[in-house]
Amino acid sequence: MNYIVLDFEWNQPPHPARMIKKPVALHGEIVEIGAVKLDEDCKVLDTFKMMVAPKYYKKMHRWVSALTRITEEELKGAFDFVSAYMQLIKWCGEDAAVFTWGPDDLPVLRSNILVHGLDESMIPPWYNLQVIFDNQIAKENRQMSLTSAMELIGEPALEAHDALNDAMNTACILRHLDIPAGMEDYSELEGKFCKKASSPNSPTGFARIYARKSDVIADREMTDFACPLCGAPAVCFDFVAQNPYKYMSLGKCEAGHELLVCFKFKRTEEKRCRAARVIHEMNEEHRARYEERKQLRGTFGRTEEEALKKPVNV
Repeated sequence: MNYIVLDFEWNQPPHPARMIKKPVALHGEIVEIGAVKLDEDCKVLDTFKMMVAPKYYKKMHRWVSALTRITEEELKGAFDFVSAYMQLIKWCGEDAAVFTWGPDDLPVLRSNILVHGLDESMIPPWYNLQVIFDNQIAKENRQMSLTSAMELIGEPALEAHDALNDAMNTACILRHLDIPAGMEDYSELEGKFCKKASSPNSPTGFARIYARKSDVIADREMTDFACPLCGAPAVCFDFVAQNPYKYMSLGKCEAGHELLVCFKFKRTEEKRCRAARVIHEMNEEHRARYEERKQLRGTFGRTEEEALKKPVNV
């Protein structure tokens, strides 16, 4: 058996309202593939790097471009996803196991496969290497950035946010682990592995890690909360994008208090999205700011009526 370490860089839709939703929700479109092939003795056999021309999100999101330094010009003339995927599967071989750093790359790969009408069953068995690393080395029961993991094992890291570099860094970590034991115990280990989270009912300072920004407004522990003014159940709705790093929404509790609920986003080193929620009592200044952005960009996400359909998660 060979071990395949995979990493992807992906572009995002320019706005949640413009995300492809059929036949699947395409939260990210892969624009770069990096992979390392190792034998069972963890010796590097080969590497794979390919740029992928996007079909749906052709304009690089400025946030993604700044992080990865991938430009639209660089992607011109690159392989389309179908060709890239088939070459990757052929390169992996039949007897292989795939490892990624974190849980995000596989869902993104699957959505790209399905939106192009391809067969996802060709993907070899997949493992989140963070689960095995935490059990055997870190022992902190939390997610850790790739850079931090490299520091913990005392290895110099290649520059992050390049798909092949990240795959090479992950392969370096893999060589410090007992992979057969990790694979054998993986189901049990994955069930125990969790991330730290603060209380969802805290009116300020509540933050969570997500695969993508659109997952935030689907999480009722983010959008349903206790009113900081009276403690009554409250919801938020009618989201507005201030910029790529901030959303605003209206909030209301059962006692009638009106709120402005803000979400701030930050890209983590492991290519996830950290979302922090802050709740304000509505005033004239907040309302004017919200209405201004609403006029410019419109609203998205659930309406007030939809928000109140289900019991509030408090």
